[in-house]
Amino acid sequence: MIKETTIIKKVNSPERRILAHFLDGNSLTVKEAQRFGTTELRKVVSRLIEKGWPIISEWEQDGDKRFKRYRIEPVALLDRKIAEAQADVDALKWYYSEPTIS
Repeated sequence: MIKETTIIKKVNSPERRILAHFLDGNSLTVKEAQRFGTTELRKVVSRLIEKGWPIISEWEQDGDKRFKRYRIEPVALLDRKIAEAQADVDALKWYYSEPTIS
């Protein structure tokens, strides 16, 4: 039997929280990712890319410091929003359709 805390831990993993952050249209640096409970953003991003998420990175500079900022490609976010909207339309069509009698 799986312990309840194990299930919660997996559901609330840094990887899932970071993916949700990206899907909301936000970006992250390694330093910013610490608030999600990880100092290994590069590993999390690699795992998400392996799962098929189109994550891109861009170099930024702040004074003499260079670092990468990660985000999901904007076109992928738009495609996701369109798919969600289409699913909503399909559900409404089904809900309001005339019942068929067999």
